[in-house]
Amino acid sequence: MILPELFSKFIRYYAKAYRIEHEIDLIKNDSSFWSYELIVQYADDAQLAVLKKAFAGENCRINADTRDFIYKAPVREISESPTFELLFGRLESCAAQLPGAGFELQMLTAHKDSEYNPEFSREQKWQWLISSTMLCEFFVIGKVSEEGKAVYDSVFHSCHQSDHNREITEECPIIISRWEDVFREVCKSLCLECSEEILAGVVKPEYQQPVEQRRTFAAGSLEEANEILAVYNLCGIGEQRGIKLEARMVSGSFEAIELADIVFSRRHSNVYQLFGNKVPSVL
Repeated sequence: MILPELFSKFIRYYAKAYRIEHEIDLIKNDSSFWSYELIVQYADDAQLAVLKKAFAGENCRINADTRDFIYKAPVREISESPTFELLFGRLESCAAQLPGAGFELQMLTAHKDSEYNPEFSREQKWQWLISSTMLCEFFVIGKVSEEGKAVYDSVFHSCHQSDHNREITEECPIIISRWEDVFREVCKSLCLECSEEILAGVVKPEYQQPVEQRRTFAAGSLEEANEILAVYNLCGIGEQRGIKLEARMVSGSFEAIELADIVFSRRHSNVYQLFGNKVPSVL
């Protein structure tokens, strides 16, 4: 089981890790596309009515035989990152009225290729995602407790660069704990405050924007400093952030969260292997 507060942080990190380690780009808006489908197994007509109200106006389908309520999210450009609120916000808003309901979420992400057509219908775009040779899948299984709380039981992940689909439920809190350690180190080096309130707020967009003020981070070594610069450049934002090196000191107009994502990827991407072995050679 993963608590919503932690899961929210993990989904933010997962979306950024895809762009840093798999897409290797933080500039292009439409270099990848993603979407998801949420299936809720409702218990009775009263719960179905609740779901219809919560998802009113959205693309939904109902299978009365299996009591599946299926929400089909739009296909979005990678620049509109998946968030916990976007994936589970509507479910969370009505969970109190859905005791005992089960749910599954399948999120697909893939690089744009010559087969993609922006004129496709939503279903055609979904089929393109499923059939992509560069597909990554994020799958969540959960239930609503008798107290009306959404419980996120299991998380699975697969990537076309990885050997197999695997469960990452137990890895999620470990990844976030170690990411927060890196974030605290970055904040300390940048002479920034790092309170529990700030750690809780990393999922907010306003915490994730670069700043005009130049800051300096003391990398663990000269090698690490060079690798941080290389990742910034590979992702297309090195010049934009004005990244400069002086020995192991990395300076630039970056936000602490963005730098923590890159430092964490440099140190740990080969450990957790979310996106396979073909990450940049500098990592």
